[in-house]
Amino acid sequence: MSREKKRILVLFSILTVISFILRLIQINQGLWYDEIYTLWGFVLKSWKEIISYMPVPNNHILYSLLAKLSIKIFGIKEWSVRLPALIIGGLTPGVYYLIFRKKVDELSAFITGLFLAFSFWAVWFSQDARGYSGFILFSGLSHFLYLECVEKRKMGLVLAYLVCSLALGYFFLYGIFVLISQIGLGFWFWLKERDRKNLWQFILPIIALGMVMALYVPGINQLLVYGLSPEGGREIGGRWFNLDFMKEFLKMLSGSHYLWFALLLSGFFILGIYLLNREFSIFFWLYILSGLLIVLFTLVMKIFIYPRFLVLLMPMYYLGVGLGIKWVSDKIRSLFPKIRRPIMQIALSALVLVFLNVSLVRYYELGKQGFKKAGEYISRYYPERGVISLGMAREEFRYYYVYAEPVPGDISLLPQEVIGKLVVASHPWSWLGANSSLLNTFCREEKVWRSAGYSENDVFLFACFE
Repeated sequence: MSREKKRILVLFSILTVISFILRLIQINQGLWYDEIYTLWGFVLKSWKEIISYMPVPNNHILYSLLAKLSIKIFGIKEWSVRLPALIIGGLTPGVYYLIFRKKVDELSAFITGLFLAFSFWAVWFSQDARGYSGFILFSGLSHFLYLECVEKRKMGLVLAYLVCSLALGYFFLYGIFVLISQIGLGFWFWLKERDRKNLWQFILPIIALGMVMALYVPGINQLLVYGLSPEGGREIGGRWFNLDFMKEFLKMLSGSHYLWFALLLSGFFILGIYLLNREFSIFFWLYILSGLLIVLFTLVMKIFIYPRFLVLLMPMYYLGVGLGIKWVSDKIRSLFPKIRRPIMQIALSALVLVFLNVSLVRYYELGKQGFKKAGEYISRYYPERGVISLGMAREEFRYYYVYAEPVPGDISLLPQEVIGKLVVASHPWSWLGANSSLLNTFCREEKVWRSAGYSENDVFLFACFE
């Protein structure tokens, strides 16, 4: 083995070991709303139902299948439901290092891998019983292998591209927009030269898209009903215009709960765009186009969007940040020639990692959502009290406390229904104003379990007695 290959293997191994260690910490923390919904709504169904049950686009089918296999082998535990995400997420920083080093310098590629390893949102998705970890990894592999196919035209690459594209689309339906962006690029390649030999660059992603859509045929009727119905998520359509959405989106990309830090990293990303466009141009614009297509789709169809729907952009964002740090290091070196650029690059990256670690430690401490902690708290201190589970997550809380009485947030509670009881609730926007007033009047807020993610996932415990 050559010295270069040994170095690559060592750096890949370092990233992979660090990544898995960070993702194993708190792997058994309580499941949050989306995970419980996935477990009950998809994973625990039969194999046939998993591939055909699509009442909403939220069935990440390939993940549901892998999670079902995992719990068949290991039983239903938090870690076993999350095991596929853990494996995929643990490999992701190292894989992206291997991809990025082909076009940018070794140090920037390795630094990007470190950012991916330490980002608390990247860790979150690697401990999330959903398909987002697969979305992050296989979107990059699909884009990279597509460009490799265009350049080298080898059958092995074509097969690898098709496999990764199928995995991408089956992990998350919005993976089709990654393939549509490739179709657009392939068509543009062909249009430039009008050469029949280049037509396959346009046809190859069409084949991949067709194969992905074929996988969704068993549930296509339900998807069409959802997409064409007057409801189907339209009640919160357009919320992506909301300033709060943009704040959460930037914080997700940056891997920090500090908005100022997210803005600072975004500044480095903007500086890095020049180098990205110069060294990895087509790959970069494929990512941008993929994200724009997702946003455009939600705008046209007027259906909801969450920042995590755009999580595929995270690796490219961190690469831009890494190259922005390189650009700043070059400028500092031009002013102070005695300072070596790699030293400055490492120093600035180390500062970024310090703040990423602050958010990561906070994530380990707070967790995703406090259903499990709330259930354990009630069982310990109030085992004889009646409990009402209020609002959007009324059923999901019962995963950890089966004795709770579920009450929809849009049903008005009466004082006599809550007095003498405990009320557990999250997603305050799902409560009627009358219920909020009732809780403030007749109950006291005994405890709040904050979420490291969105504030709507905070879990509140109200004691409606002296």
